Formats: sequence, C-alpha cells, structure tokens
Amino acid sequence: MYNCYVACMSLDTFVLSAYAIMRFYNVNRQVTKVVKLYLTWPFLPKAEMPAGLRYIRRLVGSILNETARKALKAFHQNYMRKFWNQKITPARLSVYGLVKRTTNDLESLHRRMRVRLPQRPIFLRFVHHLTTNIFEPATQLLVHINNDDQLPAEPKRSQRERNE
Repeated sequence: MYNCYVACMSLDTFVLSAYAIMRFYNVNRQVTKVVKLYLTWPFLPKAEMPAGLRYIRRLVGSILNETARKALKAFHQNYMRKFWNQKITPARLSVYGLVKRTTNDLESLHRRMRVRLPQRPIFLRFVHHLTTNIFEPATQLLVHINNDDQLPAEPKRSQRERNE
C-alpha cells in the first residue's frame, strides 16, 4: 500500500502563507529553490531524509533576504522538523522505491464525497447521506485500495444531467 502522507505533505499556499513565505515564492529564486526541495524531500530513501533536511536547513541559512530567511527558519523548525521529521517520521513519509507514490485513489474518494453530500444538510439528513453515499461505497473502495487495485471509474454524466 502506498504512503498517504505525501498528499498531506504538499506544501499548499495555506501553510506557506501562515509562515509568510508565499510572498517570496516565485519572486526570490533562493526561496523558490528551498520550497521545491521541501516538496522533493519525501522521495529520498528514509535513511537519507534527516541529512536531506539538514542540507535544506543550510540553504535556508544562506538566503540573503533577512525576512525570508527568518520565515523559512521558523517554517523549517516548527513545521518540517518538528511535525514531519519527528512526529510523522521518515519511515512513514518516504515513498522511495514504492510503485504507487501518490494518493490519487484517496483524492478520488474525497471528490466523490464532495459530489454526493449535500452542501448544507440538516444534521440527520447529513448522517443519512454520509452512511448511504459515503460509508457503504467507501468500504467497497477500501477493498480495492487495500488490494492495490485500480479504483472503478464512475460513469460519465451526460451533458443534460450536468445542466440540471
């Protein structure tokens, strides 16, 4: 089974904005390089991940813009090192050598949940929808995921159904 943490490790704009890094991304070449290295970090073998994180930390220290350097140091210490390296651990995060290195099946399940659940349901109706449209189909999907099978595709809706 593939590693689900890689999807979580995608450094989205929310996390980068929380550390005030987004304003430097694609503007400061050094910051952009460091962020891209963070994104490739899970592809290292688990034994090399701590050394990879130390290498990225040295690059952070060499960033010329003081504000960007301070923001990335805080990000590195509080998010990458404490959460991903210590709490999640490289053994659970590394996808090196795995055949499936993405969580597309899991993302597909989340998309199906968004489509099937009503936008703002009454609580009891929400529980009913959750049970019939999510939990029961999810148990069938989990069988496919646990067996590393391809998930069955949903039939495409016709244009008329999409317009209704």
